[in-house]
Amino acid sequence: MWSLTPQLFRIADRMKARQRIQCQPVSQSISSYSRSVPLVSPLMFFETMARATRSNISAREALLMHAHLMPSDTAWSQLQHDLQSHCEVAHAIQRACDSGKNNEILPLLLSALSHGVFIPEALDYAVSISRTNMHTAQKLQAATAHARITMRILSILPIVIVIVSSVGSSRFRSSLHIPAVLLLMFFGIAINRLGAWWVSRLIHGATNTQVHNEIVPLIEQFTVSVKAGLSIPDACARWRVVNQVGSRISQQLEMGNSLALSLQPLEELADPLAAVVTDALTTALNDGQPVRDTAAILVAEARHAQQQHIETRIRQLSTKLSLPVVFCVLPSFVLLTLVPLIVAPILNIGTSLPSPLS
Repeated sequence: MWSLTPQLFRIADRMKARQRIQCQPVSQSISSYSRSVPLVSPLMFFETMARATRSNISAREALLMHAHLMPSDTAWSQLQHDLQSHCEVAHAIQRACDSGKNNEILPLLLSALSHGVFIPEALDYAVSISRTNMHTAQKLQAATAHARITMRILSILPIVIVIVSSVGSSRFRSSLHIPAVLLLMFFGIAINRLGAWWVSRLIHGATNTQVHNEIVPLIEQFTVSVKAGLSIPDACARWRVVNQVGSRISQQLEMGNSLALSLQPLEELADPLAAVVTDALTTALNDGQPVRDTAAILVAEARHAQQQHIETRIRQLSTKLSLPVVFCVLPSFVLLTLVPLIVAPILNIGTSLPSPLS
């Protein structure tokens, strides 16, 4: 059995490599879209909206025309209903943002809108953001592919050995009739499943791009708003739909406070990037510096912070995965494979000894 383990790992790696090498078709016919399955991707959606805008299609008509690209959730359904009810486009997107949390498309879509019209340059930058986020997710998936398949094999291998041993070993089958052995095996299966769940949570946390620096989405939103022609205060006011920090800053601006005072929630974050954002925005507003130059500086800082964040996740993952291996996977392997063969003869000693003479 142990001699087959390296071959199992090689087969699993080959299968994973074939899955990643095979390219998936990007374009599909419109009739194949289903409202019950969210086939939309941010990159595809923004590219489609940019092409429609350059074709002199209004914002309302472009959104309704490409309704088949929208996922079937509450936010998009409400947006489509409001647009069909002739609600103002900005107000409709704002309501959809409020009802659809953790939606990465709607906030950028709202930032690309200026006076009821989508700005193609802003949509193009939203495409760039979506492409960067997609590459980031792919990089995380590729970096953790070997760890995921390895941990999956380690969690499944003890159960496979139990099945093979119960079929091929009469001694192992006889040990299954002992209540103590069954109890230990049930406990081994329980901690094995616990270890598999623990591993999946660690890998999901490392590859989930939603769990990220709170400042980077603000910078992305700000840059799209600047491409749409908004001023610095107006661009920061649209942070309300991004996250809680952005909502606090937007509320301060709506109350009439200065930009420096409104950006104080950023200073409460223990992140060096917060000080860079605060200093760059206040300096650009006070000195009259070009807004696009400020946005370019912030984007460069955001990309650098994002790259460091990804590298930190990847380096920490191998250390974190050692915990479920030590406390769950290895003990379950011992309980499921070795304990039945060791405990069963010990418990049967009493039944095999001759009875004492009276």
